[in-house]
Amino acid sequence: MPTLKGWRMPWHPTSRPRSKLSVSTRSEMDLALCSLKRLPLALEVIGSAMAVHRSEGPHVWEERYKRLHLSNDPDVEKQMFKRLKFSYDELGNYEGEKLQECFLYVAAFPEDRWIGFTELRNCWMEVGSELSPTAIVNELERRCLVKISKSWRDEEAPGYITVHDMLRKLCIRILKGKYSPQQEHEKGCLFGYEWTSGIQDATFAKVSLISKNVGSFLSDNHVRDVLLLDECEGLSNVDDSLIDHIQGVKVLSLWRCYEIRFIPESISKLKNLQLLDIRETGVSQLPDALFSLTSLKYLKSTQWMPIKCNIALLPQLSNLEELELNVDSKEDPSVVDFTGISRKLRLLELRMIDGTMKVPESMGKLEHIETLDLHAKCIDFVSIVGLWELVSLTTCKICVQSVSRAPWKRMFKKSIRLKVFSITGVEDSENNDDTFEWLQLRYLKIRDIINLSWLPHRLETLEIDCSGIHLFNLDGSFPRLEKLYLTHLHIAQSEFKDDLAASLPNLKQLDFWLAPDIEWEHLPLFVAQLPNRPESLKLTGCIKRLLLPTERSSLQVKDVFVSSKKMQNDFFEPSDQMTDIETPGRISQAGRATLPERHENSTLA
Repeated sequence: MPTLKGWRMPWHPTSRPRSKLSVSTRSEMDLALCSLKRLPLALEVIGSAMAVHRSEGPHVWEERYKRLHLSNDPDVEKQMFKRLKFSYDELGNYEGEKLQECFLYVAAFPEDRWIGFTELRNCWMEVGSELSPTAIVNELERRCLVKISKSWRDEEAPGYITVHDMLRKLCIRILKGKYSPQQEHEKGCLFGYEWTSGIQDATFAKVSLISKNVGSFLSDNHVRDVLLLDECEGLSNVDDSLIDHIQGVKVLSLWRCYEIRFIPESISKLKNLQLLDIRETGVSQLPDALFSLTSLKYLKSTQWMPIKCNIALLPQLSNLEELELNVDSKEDPSVVDFTGISRKLRLLELRMIDGTMKVPESMGKLEHIETLDLHAKCIDFVSIVGLWELVSLTTCKICVQSVSRAPWKRMFKKSIRLKVFSITGVEDSENNDDTFEWLQLRYLKIRDIINLSWLPHRLETLEIDCSGIHLFNLDGSFPRLEKLYLTHLHIAQSEFKDDLAASLPNLKQLDFWLAPDIEWEHLPLFVAQLPNRPESLKLTGCIKRLLLPTERSSLQVKDVFVSSKKMQNDFFEPSDQMTDIETPGRISQAGRATLPERHENSTLA
């Protein structure tokens, strides 16, 4: 690789022009980067590590070059790992060993696995870094040690993390050299490789047996800080013996350990426990002793089956920051009151299939909460009288099976950081036309709405239950709106304003769900007038044809999917108005997908 091109790659796009660097500094750069010997991964990783020194003098580059030069080894693989370890060592200059320790946790997960950001964040809890988890993973990505895939819910938040196989192997090598599995001390670490079956009475600080067979390891050894048993084989129970061997753990993850049926009362011995994850296990009841663990910050137990627990004891967990709970209230389908829950909560996800969930006024004082998710058969909002103070709220989802009433517009008026808001089954008890300052709102799902004038103009996804709407119109332009879902439409196709297309310049997906008693002659006229070609058009309900024959505008949509029982034979006529459709399809009355006949000089298939 030419020298000039080689030194430019690591700095883009954050580098400053080469001409502004001194001649001596440029020469040291070229010398250091030439020592990488055309190893693309090393070039990217080491270049990113050195980016923090781009404003420093040549002595820094010279010292780093010497370190790289001294790492020469006739073994190509060893040479690669030594060069990659250079970047790991540089992490120590950022936040001491804590950032290095966070990076080593990628070895706790199986090779080629997409690592959930929350999974890594849970592990980092015991490290005690002053940086936020998001800041940590962003710094690791900036140094090209990991790659972040953004969350589909929030494009600004990390979703999944991937790591190059060589970098994962580097972490395993570092851990093996730093903490030998044979050492019987409290600094042992068991990540990414099999243990020696003969090890007994050893104490490991961190153990990951994700997707592995546990065997007798847990009964023969002790774990001090972190125990990850996600999707673990051979673990049929959590008993008193296991608890005795892990009394010091801070993180215990049993996610998808399907055979585990119960948690013993002896869990009260885990006084240092900060995270317990029993999602998608067979656990059907939380023991009362669990609520004595006042150090607990994260309790995750949502699953496909509800779980029994004594809700009255929940206020004892005063340090909870995240709570995910699917409450089983079948035996006592009365009101379940969540008064007294931790004021430190940042995430609250509560689900109830039966009974009534009582939302106390105190829930509106959770000033740290960022995510609120409430699903229940019935929710009682009667005690709410004032404005809620959920000023940090970014995601809110409320779903009620039987219609409830609440002053929800007033409740969330101060939640100006909202990005995702979904509320179904809840009618506005005050029925006012208040406007909102939800300037960051990107996703909105709502029902029982008549006035659309208050909708934020930065929306990217909008889903509306149109049961109460008699005329559909949007005020102003929605330049970011890409997905529009309209359900329970009780209006005729003529009740859409003709100039609606101008409000939707970048629409990509449009869905119509007609009410059972509504029949359309054709699509609303604005659909054929959209300025940019949408990718998908879906229509469910009774519609006779796509376009009005007298209307000469062309339907410019890539894919069309229709589920209707009253299609006419000329449904896709006139064909010359649909030449831009690539994948039309329809569902016949029998439910079988069919395609219209091909027309000459048409892409209609």
